[in-house]
Amino acid sequence: MGVKLHVFNEAIRQFARENDDVVQRVIPIVPDQSFHLLFLQMTVDIERIERFIIQPVEGAVRHWGDDLVTSLEWEEEIRRWVVPFTVKTVPIKQLTPGDLLEGSVLLATEGHPRALVISAPAKISRNIDQPINEVAIRGPKDAFTENTDQNLTLVRRRLADPALRVKRFVVGRRTRTAVYLLYLVDVADSDLVKTITDRINRIDIDGVLDSAYIEKQMTDNWFSPFPRVRNTERPDVVVAGLLEGRVAILVDNSTEALVLPCDFNSIFHAPDDVYDHWTNSILLRGVRFVASVIAVSVPPAYVTFLAYSPGAMPLKLTLLMQQARYGVAFPVVLEALFVQLLLEILKEAGLHMPTTVAQIFGIIGGIILSEAGVRAGFFSESMLVAIGVTGIASLSVPLFRLGTTLRLLGLPLLLSAGFLGLYGFVMAGMFVLAHLAGLRSCDVPYLSPYFLGRWSDFKDTIIRMPAPFITRPAMLNPRDLIRAKKRK
Repeated sequence: MGVKLHVFNEAIRQFARENDDVVQRVIPIVPDQSFHLLFLQMTVDIERIERFIIQPVEGAVRHWGDDLVTSLEWEEEIRRWVVPFTVKTVPIKQLTPGDLLEGSVLLATEGHPRALVISAPAKISRNIDQPINEVAIRGPKDAFTENTDQNLTLVRRRLADPALRVKRFVVGRRTRTAVYLLYLVDVADSDLVKTITDRINRIDIDGVLDSAYIEKQMTDNWFSPFPRVRNTERPDVVVAGLLEGRVAILVDNSTEALVLPCDFNSIFHAPDDVYDHWTNSILLRGVRFVASVIAVSVPPAYVTFLAYSPGAMPLKLTLLMQQARYGVAFPVVLEALFVQLLLEILKEAGLHMPTTVAQIFGIIGGIILSEAGVRAGFFSESMLVAIGVTGIASLSVPLFRLGTTLRLLGLPLLLSAGFLGLYGFVMAGMFVLAHLAGLRSCDVPYLSPYFLGRWSDFKDTIIRMPAPFITRPAMLNPRDLIRAKKRK
């Protein structure tokens, strides 16, 4: 950079020398004194800087002349001229390159030990689109974007409550990512807020590229595959969680917010449940719960009853399944593992293909491979039905990650059933239940209210009571349990 940077400290000068996108503007005041503005070209809004900073400062110089810098209050005078921005006064020796990286403009002049840090970050954003992964038939059709300013607006537009608190953190030694903590101060438990705040403050990582980085730091048991933090792209889901007494986290450059604590019961709640009639919600939640059981238990149950306990099934069904396996070259356990692996390969390939190609590949590829596999004797039609039902059932869970977890959890249960039969199946299932009972999400039991819960929380489980009867979950220790008053 050809322009002198003598008014700034050594850290700023070195950063400017090593980066060609650092821009300096000089506004002369008197022959030996000027205002020096320094900013990073791609991180600030150039048009707003020109209109609301450079032009007003030039106007102030023309109006006051050299009297502007001889005054001890020149910083306050400049503040009055650059109205639309957040301005803070910082000693020049305390300026850091991080100020430039965060989208600020540094304003300094010769002979003064302080500089102005004017926040003018570029607003890089896109239009608000419909949710992609959490589709609801009824309800709002907007989703979060990568811009936290937009995301906070979407939340505040739905929750215009002065009790809503927003705390900002900067996480990541290199990325310096903005993380926002949201909660209702008169609803959320203060201990819960403190616990989550402490966990965010303890995060020591070089970079945060998505909310998933924060999610991994919020969990207690890193080895458990079950989600204990709910990720969502829907603002209405975040607001619903805040109204219950939960806490939400928004991360800059991430399209998904985090809602916690997250218990096993709340994962089966879909946005449609709130907007639909309560009787329909009961039916749909029951279907999701049954589907989750099917996703875990059908393959190991198939192996158990076909290989070890065929007498436990109706005779006609047993004969049909044995007849279908005639000519299959592998034992039933290897057959189930092979078909399950084939399903996962098809799913993974479809996820990473362009949308149009993925749809064609999923239909044609699945049909061709299934037909060819049956004719070649790799697996039977009945096994295809069992694994296909498992895959469809796993997609019925609102949280996609849990569906994948349930489907893959069937593999160890399948192996246990293959080696020990019904005893292995039952023991593996009991081990999974014991594991779930020991999990906690921000000190809240994961199986609440079914295990270590309160009777009042059963009003919003698989059975959903009408809105006037529903209270906030007592397991969250909210400051206010009542959500709606009954009509007289």
